[in-house]
Amino acid sequence: MATPFVPDANTPYLHQTSCFAQLQTEKAIATCEAYLIRGINRPDLWNNLANCGHEVTDLAYTLFDQNGHFREKFYHHSVAKGTGVWGTEINTGEILLIEIFKVSRAWRGKRIGTRLFQTFLAAINEQLSGGYFIFARPGILPDEEDRDHSENKIINLTEAFYRSLGFRRVGNSAWFGYAKDPNHASRHLKAALDLCISEPSSSSQWPAITQLMRTLANPRVSDDTSLQRLCHVFHDSSSHAQNDPQWEVQSNPEGDTLLHKAALACKPKTVKYILSLRPDLATRPNVIYYTALHVLEEAMEKLRHPFPSSSLDTPKPVTRPFKGYSTASLECYQILKSCSEQKEETLLSDDARLATLI
Repeated sequence: MATPFVPDANTPYLHQTSCFAQLQTEKAIATCEAYLIRGINRPDLWNNLANCGHEVTDLAYTLFDQNGHFREKFYHHSVAKGTGVWGTEINTGEILLIEIFKVSRAWRGKRIGTRLFQTFLAAINEQLSGGYFIFARPGILPDEEDRDHSENKIINLTEAFYRSLGFRRVGNSAWFGYAKDPNHASRHLKAALDLCISEPSSSSQWPAITQLMRTLANPRVSDDTSLQRLCHVFHDSSSHAQNDPQWEVQSNPEGDTLLHKAALACKPKTVKYILSLRPDLATRPNVIYYTALHVLEEAMEKLRHPFPSSSLDTPKPVTRPFKGYSTASLECYQILKSCSEQKEETLLSDDARLATLI
């Protein structure tokens, strides 16, 4: 059973609908709750959705820019675009958000969720004549703790379920999208080829690195102090330090390396030292396939066009003026950019030499 869209009492831009499966002898065994976002001028998207709840706000600030347009990085950036199946067509269609999709534990694995989604689609197709895009962020409901599986395992299972419905990851974000148009590129991408974000290796067996990660990531700890503590852990610049397995550790849940942490905290001396020992870390990605240069570029972009964080607190629009980048951030950027360019030149040179041998 599905209900028609009803305007939210507190937010005129949200129209809520729900769909549920129920047996005659039981309560609802599956539920789908969604919002239709409409009636908003695109440039006002952030302001109008700033106080509409965690999921709605996260969708607005993660996938759309300050002008209300689908973020360019998700279709243009070499890494952030992921599989590249999403583009500017999102700027013209209706936007729906699935806030809750839940199947009772005893009824899972019986295709109840699939049939519920088909009922949901049929209901919105009756109410929406034009194109639309449905977005969902697979996660864990507060009352859905599972002691038999890790949080990452549950999220992986949930993502697999959404993929089975036709959803595909939007760029390298945590959001998944479904396009009404059966000819949309996302509808022709096999689930097995969709971007998968894997769980990073645990750092629990390296307590010194775990603490060092925190130090490097803390902007209140100076660059000099961070460098000193880094040298203390790795002792010297000998080949032993270069081959230390602790360099391979990546933080949870981001999968950042020590270089990611130092770059994001804008510590140029530390960044330069790490690259002097392990230049290969310049191309080491985290779980969303971002190198240290990528995370710094994104942080600098957020500084230039700030938007609220997607915290559980009620977010508010950020209007502070941009006062320019810090000297430290520019130094880090230049160091990483130079290292990246050198690696590209090396690869091109290697390709040229290989071509002469063919």
